[in-house]
Amino acid sequence: MNLKFDKTQSKDYEYRVYLDDIEVGKANDNWGGPEREFFAFFNEKIFEVSENYKIGDFFKENLYAFSISLNFEKFINLKWSDKKITSLSFEIDDKIIFNIVPDFVKWNKPYSIINFIEKLSSVLIPYGFLIDFKDDDNFLNEGFYISSNLNLDKNIKEEYERFLSIVDIEVKNIFENPNLIDVESIINKFSFPQETRQACEQYLIYFSKFLEDYGIEITSVLESKNEDTFFSIKPKNSKEALSNIRDLLSFYLSLPDIQNLEITVKDYNDVSVQQLMSNIYHLKSQLFLAHSIVESKNATIESLKFSNFQKQIYIEQNLKNEEKTLDGLVTIQEFEYGSFKFNLPEIFRRLKRKFIK
Repeated sequence: MNLKFDKTQSKDYEYRVYLDDIEVGKANDNWGGPEREFFAFFNEKIFEVSENYKIGDFFKENLYAFSISLNFEKFINLKWSDKKITSLSFEIDDKIIFNIVPDFVKWNKPYSIINFIEKLSSVLIPYGFLIDFKDDDNFLNEGFYISSNLNLDKNIKEEYERFLSIVDIEVKNIFENPNLIDVESIINKFSFPQETRQACEQYLIYFSKFLEDYGIEITSVLESKNEDTFFSIKPKNSKEALSNIRDLLSFYLSLPDIQNLEITVKDYNDVSVQQLMSNIYHLKSQLFLAHSIVESKNATIESLKFSNFQKQIYIEQNLKNEEKTLDGLVTIQEFEYGSFKFNLPEIFRRLKRKFIK
């Protein structure tokens, strides 16, 4: 790669940027310290000139980060932002960051910009996108930003269009369906192998009953779109913390992977626990059958670990809380799953099935 920075005569800190002897933008220095000097501002010429280069190639040069001009005519659903301040940047820590500063004069929706951002955040989570604020106290001037991991093996145009296309489409969906503005819900995306999809989706459906037995009433919707499964959850009681439901869903998804679970729950005789175990057995049997038929090594219950709020990680034992069962022969302990720590004994103690005559 032949990337050059030529100092301009007008400003001490400004440079013209050339890639393979073609001018592709400007740059400022002293952004990243002595090791990474330049922050580049590329124009649309960069797409054509860099077609044969990977994003990772640019960060082998003296670049801390670079931004790209936005095509608001192509991504028309983003026109409500302030075009002069809104920016898209690629950073050396493998992040793509879209800083959006709303143009409040153009905002004419029946809902607030904050409610819109909260909804946009929930629908972007399944793609691995996160929304945050640079400065909560200075939202009017700095707006908010959407971030995602970069694929360093792609070229700039591929990642640029992938990222902005997703944001543009989801913004359009919200604008065209104002009833979607419901911030009191959770949306999860799962990618199940086709041969085990039905069994995994049945297990997800039972989560509503699991929560009801735990004492939380929800409404849930399971939708299949292309090869993905979207599972949305909304508590009937608006005071119920969504974080509690997320934690319980993480626990619920981890249950089929806990070794010797049937021994652990042996002393819990409530019908709610027994039916939960029945659903876990059914899931495992369906997965085993699918594996036997297709001889697939990848179609396992590991698929259930893919959710929008945690990475896949093995269960780690933690000895801070325990309960004796089977006359003291078995000890139930707390365990950690990803960034969550579950009090397994207490959860099973709370599961109760209420019978109505």
